[in-house]
Amino acid sequence: MANSVTLIDLLIVGDDRVARHVPREMGFADELDDRERSTEELVTLWCCYLSHFVADACMPCHCDARPLSSYSKGKLHKYLEMHWNDLVGEEFEKDHLADDGLSAADYLAAARAVDGRVGIAFRGKIPDIPRYRDRSSGRRKKKDIWHDLVDVCRASFTVASIIAPPEAYPYGGRAHPPFDELFSGPDGEELLTDLDRAVLHDAVLNTAMVWKDVWRRF
Repeated sequence: MANSVTLIDLLIVGDDRVARHVPREMGFADELDDRERSTEELVTLWCCYLSHFVADACMPCHCDARPLSSYSKGKLHKYLEMHWNDLVGEEFEKDHLADDGLSAADYLAAARAVDGRVGIAFRGKIPDIPRYRDRSSGRRKKKDIWHDLVDVCRASFTVASIIAPPEAYPYGGRAHPPFDELFSGPDGEELLTDLDRAVLHDAVLNTAMVWKDVWRRF
């Protein structure tokens, strides 16, 4: 939530290059020292920060306090992220991103190719962050990013409990569920395919919803 507010402020005090992207003039930004105004690169970096945290909330192992959440000691967390990295491919590695020969169209084509490999399909407009009902007043209020991401974390916790059922890997226990064991055989392979599609779809969609909310508030 703090990242989203910071991003709005960076857009408000953006330099001339940033100002070209915004729908209205921010006159007082001209009164700032040019060296203090935010650049396109800085705004982009904060977009990446925000996207990273939103996508992190969609990772089941990030939302479960059992040993499966451990990256260095456990096998599930690390191997899942390695698996998704392989699915996405090399087009988005930093060496490729630094190649000036690739255009925005090239990156969009590469992203759509990933959608095809995973089975992700987006249709229609990006939805708004959903509203919630205030318990004291009964009125429906617009959800903010914090409320929405809390719900995303709850959903991710549920997914973690499907991957590694508490009956087999109890809370307070020390068992580290192994990746190969959980996703072996026809049932395990089907679960992993469903997991790929659900987690990556939600990571992309929730990031887009948050970006839309930031832009609207700006």
